[in-house]
Amino acid sequence: KDPSKVRFGGTRQETYDLRPSRKYVLYIAQRNALRRWSKTGKKTLPAKIAMITETIRNQVLHHREFKQDFVARIYLVMSVAKRRRLLDRLAWSNLDLYMKVRDELKIRHTYR
Repeated sequence: KDPSKVRFGGTRQETYDLRPSRKYVLYIAQRNALRRWSKTGKKTLPAKIAMITETIRNQVLHHREFKQDFVARIYLVMSVAKRRRLLDRLAWSNLDLYMKVRDELKIRHTYR
């Protein structure tokens, strides 16, 4: 007999979803972004933008799963606004690097 269909006194086999945690995935993504966009290991403007982008992508996944989490939504909006300010600063200082960062990170940001 199938153990999952035992009517009385049987136990079901438990299954576990073994995936890396979201915090660990975010940590690895941010380290890769820092390695890709920072030449000296310091947090330059493109590196900060890339790290905030990874944070935003993680927050979007969280918000899709927990739609009622309004505190997380506020932090998501704050992160997007912060990234927009950094992108504006980069656009004013170095337009070529701004275009490169925007294209490689697939960010929809209009130059103003």
